[in-house]
Amino acid sequence: MSRCRHRIAAPTATALRAGVGWRSEAATGSDLSGRGTAVARSDPMSPRSGSGLHRLAVATAGATLVLLFLGGLVTSTGSGLAVPDWPLSFGQVFPPMVGGVLFEHGHRLAATAVGCLTVVLALWTVVGDARASVRALGLLALLAVVLQGLLGGITVLYKLPLAVSVTHACLAQTFFCLTVTLALVTSPAWSAPRPRRSPAALAVLAGFTTAAVFGQLVLGALMRHMHAGLAIPDFPLAFGRLVPPLVTPYIAV
Repeated sequence: MSRCRHRIAAPTATALRAGVGWRSEAATGSDLSGRGTAVARSDPMSPRSGSGLHRLAVATAGATLVLLFLGGLVTSTGSGLAVPDWPLSFGQVFPPMVGGVLFEHGHRLAATAVGCLTVVLALWTVVGDARASVRALGLLALLAVVLQGLLGGITVLYKLPLAVSVTHACLAQTFFCLTVTLALVTSPAWSAPRPRRSPAALAVLAGFTTAAVFGQLVLGALMRHMHAGLAIPDFPLAFGRLVPPLVTPYIAV
């Protein structure tokens, strides 16, 4: 009996080490539990707020895509100067929608709607998302849509200057990319854990590809607003050559 008491009162060194290990594991589990709670609390968005912000970003991107189509119609139909004043149209909010006014003023109304969506989206990212990168994207989109509206007004008031028209076209595509990026980074899939990181070479390739596509966008906008689309009459060669004689700016573009 005394032996049993002695053994209970004075455990062996192995038992002590096991006990310490058990307490250490318990403490570690408690720490992990606490850390898990901290991570959950530091989640940048609540599920309800995150899903609402994501839906708004998707709606803004979709509306911007429609706006790009309407802007293309304005250029294709030659309606850019159908309304000579800005920001009103013939001094009215809703002028008679006839002829080119239908395209130009319809484009302006759609742009106003996209601008309002972007204001709400930017404010929501600032208030409802803890990630600094997402807040910066929201504010950048807001800045872009304001500049885009001003460029649209300057385009009308100064009778379609080439540099402003090309910048207006390129910024429109850039703004659309910003809205798509916001829709992506606010999605639940983006916040889900990733099994592995992408290689650095992929990021470099993506950067070069983006720059090349943007360069092509600038050339396309130049060609369109210079009305140089038929400067080269054949395809896929140019005047039967890989490199045609660059005798005019239209052919060069």
